[in-house]
Amino acid sequence: MFCQMIKVPTELMKSFVILLDKRGIQKSLYLHYQKWLRYYLAFCYKYQFLPPDKNSLPYFVRKLHEKNQSMYQQKQVSHTIGLHYELISSNPPKKPDKSPEVLRLPKEANCCLGSKIFLMKEEAALQTLFHGIYDLIC
Repeated sequence: MFCQMIKVPTELMKSFVILLDKRGIQKSLYLHYQKWLRYYLAFCYKYQFLPPDKNSLPYFVRKLHEKNQSMYQQKQVSHTIGLHYELISSNPPKKPDKSPEVLRLPKEANCCLGSKIFLMKEEAALQTLFHGIYDLIC
């Protein structure tokens, strides 16, 4: 579906599976929910949305519609990402207690998140940033 698939942080996926269990999702559907979460995170990475940003969901669902995904799949995606938002809202980011740190990574791209400013120089560095977002959120 997306050209580049990212690796979802292990702790995020573990927490997501625990939430699926708590919400009574059939175990036979877990792989579908995990797949949609991976696709959503890859979408956010590719189109530069922050995964906690609820405004990104309509764009993701529209992209699925353009890819001829069924209405059932689009509803399953909305439910999956709703659970994802629930998960990350139950683990709010910690308030910064000091001035921003600058992490210098190898090519030019700037992104600010919480108490960290990331100065990037290569596409590969975005993967590091993406995982950093989840370290701050979860």
